[in-house]
Amino acid sequence: MYEINRYDQEGPAQGPQDYPQGNYPGSGPQNGWGGYPPPNNGWGNYPPPPQGNWGGYPNGGPVRTAPTKTNGHAVAAFCVAVANLVVFSSLLSFITVPVAVILAIIGLKKKLGGKVFAWIAIAASAVSAFIFALYVSVFVGLWPEVKYFADNSTAIMEEYDRTGRLPERFDKLEKGQYAVFWKMLGFSDFDEFFETFAEVYNRNEESNKYYNDSEEHSDSSESSEETTTVPYDYDHSGEDLVILG
Repeated sequence: MYEINRYDQEGPAQGPQDYPQGNYPGSGPQNGWGGYPPPNNGWGNYPPPPQGNWGGYPNGGPVRTAPTKTNGHAVAAFCVAVANLVVFSSLLSFITVPVAVILAIIGLKKKLGGKVFAWIAIAASAVSAFIFALYVSVFVGLWPEVKYFADNSTAIMEEYDRTGRLPERFDKLEKGQYAVFWKMLGFSDFDEFFETFAEVYNRNEESNKYYNDSEEHSDSSESSEETTTVPYDYDHSGEDLVILG
């Protein structure tokens, strides 16, 4: 007697249900993972990516943007405006202000970064324009006094050296917009400015006087040399007579 197995009765086994637990060829435990327990996370020992992300980047990957180009017009406007305001004290504003403003406007119209430089250039140009207008107004007011001083400089400086006072028409230069102008030049007031100017003026006058005295002395020396008497060259040809007999 022998035991008739299920193969003889029913044919070949069809699946795990035909074998005792764990004896199905190629099968493992009933966990369904080839004999290996599945990882707890269920993603092949790797944690699943966050939902809605791909590789840790939102929307499928990093956003690649083209490198931002430098706004050359805005930077150029900034350099021109700041140099005029800081280095040249707005004295070149009649040239630099229009140039800086035009460059700044072009820089603002471009779809590039660096527009902050353009706005700074416009602000600095506005300040420079105001300072330059102050310079112009002061110069217009000073011109008549400058002309008066040039025509009467000798008498004015002699009176100032003797009494320390200037004509009354110069009193207006100590007030108003002129007071701000002297401070911008580095002086506390008009009196300090004129004291410095008087020192330079007197030094220049002394050097001119010394130069004129030197020229007069050299001219007098040359004239004295020219007037020196020259001995008379006497002709002795007729003194000795040779008598030929």
